[in-house]
Amino acid sequence: MTGADRTSPLDRPAARLVAAAIALAGMAFLGWIHRNDLFPPEPGATPGDPGQAAFQACFAPQAARIAKDAESDLISEAQATLFRGRAEAFCADRAAKGK
Repeated sequence: MTGADRTSPLDRPAARLVAAAIALAGMAFLGWIHRNDLFPPEPGATPGDPGQAAFQACFAPQAARIAKDAESDLISEAQATLFRGRAEAFCADRAAKGK
């Protein structure tokens, strides 16, 4: 048989380079996925959540108005609790939608 001198295309150097590149790309991808596990960010280094800032900007004035109305006896304490809950839900929804 004369097939002994033939080599498989997978034994060529180009195929081995492609396999090495795929292996390196896979390891790089896994490193990217687990970058926070491998190198955790410092607690103070991460910026604040923009959604939380939007929520606070919406909720703080409403909570202050509700507290003022409750102090001046315009609304009962039960109503103030209800209004605070509704304001919190409203502001959370607006912050989630980015408005």
